[in-house]
Amino acid sequence: NINQTIEDKNAIERIAEDAIAVQDKLEEDVSILNEEVSALKEEAAQYKDTILSNEGISEKVQTLEEENQVLQTQNENLNSTLLQWEEHVKTLEKDKKLVASMREEDQKMLQ
Repeated sequence: NINQTIEDKNAIERIAEDAIAVQDKLEEDVSILNEEVSALKEEAAQYKDTILSNEGISEKVQTLEEENQVLQTQNENLNSTLLQWEEHVKTLEKDKKLVASMREEDQKMLQ
């Protein structure tokens, strides 16, 4: 009976030691998992920041493309106006030469 009690006590102590070892292992595993969760949360936050940054960049690119289109249209209009003015200047230069030629003829006729 005493031997049985000692054996039972020893068995209970082994079970308790095993339980403590399992608890220690679980606490270690939980600690590792908590670190991994923290790292994943940090990665998720960085990813979110990157997405928000990319969305901001995309919006800026779209705005710049729209502004560029307006500037291209203005540039085309200015180029067209410039060509018109160049044609006008050519016409004026021809007219100036014609007037100079006519004056020359008038001078010759007056002499």
